[in-house]
Amino acid sequence: STARARAQGMFVVAEMAMALVLLISAGLLIRSLNALWNVDPGFKPDNVITFGVTFPPSMRSATADASRAYMRDLSKRLNDMPGVTAASLTAAATPMVSEDDRYFWVDGQPKPASSSDMHMALFYVVEPGYLPALGIELKKGRFFTDQDDERSTRVLVIDEKLAQQRFGNEDPIGRRLHFDDDGPPYDIVGVVGHVKQWGLDGDGQELQAQLYVPFRAAPDQAVAGTGGMGVILRADREIAPPFITPIRDTVQQQNNQNVISNTQTMNEVIADSLGQ
Repeated sequence: STARARAQGMFVVAEMAMALVLLISAGLLIRSLNALWNVDPGFKPDNVITFGVTFPPSMRSATADASRAYMRDLSKRLNDMPGVTAASLTAAATPMVSEDDRYFWVDGQPKPASSSDMHMALFYVVEPGYLPALGIELKKGRFFTDQDDERSTRVLVIDEKLAQQRFGNEDPIGRRLHFDDDGPPYDIVGVVGHVKQWGLDGDGQELQAQLYVPFRAAPDQAVAGTGGMGVILRADREIAPPFITPIRDTVQQQNNQNVISNTQTMNEVIADSLGQ
């Protein structure tokens, strides 16, 4: 009986030790999550929603001019909605949602022999409303305007990481970048703050540099027959489920075959990035 009591005592001690380990682990997890929630993502996620819009099948055979007119009309409708402070159609990368990248080299330097020898940056295609919609800080120069379209000089905006990597202490405004498409170079007109593309806890990825090009200046081959776009939208209030209804109504007032999908607030996007 003494041996049995000793064994039971040891079992209780082991259970208590395990419970203590679990309690400490839970405390560390809570502290880690709390610390991550206080990390600055480079944008202001409150009152911001992201979603996709799929266009009617008839738009897949539309000309570039017709596609541009359709998308500009949709953008205007969204920006004119009551309660909306800024909205932007988007393509390519979206922070913590989707990624895309482009190869480039700096004008004035020899063109690399192949794309594998070029620099690489995350690539965002956005409208003028993108910066205020996400609350990204403009560090230098300017952001896009409605005049940065298919008829204007090619321009782009870079983030502070790319500016530091490729230009050091030199002013990058007025410098030019070439993409790997053999087209004319792009003039750098602005520098913005760096955004955490990979998540609050996963921004240690090697690819950090970011560049933005104006949505309205996309070439004909990229615009014609567009099947849909992403949207970033900021409201003047907390975005609750009832706010989705007027957004959907606005999109479908343009065409009742427009379809909204993958609606998420940016706070939900951040939470999902911390899920694991």
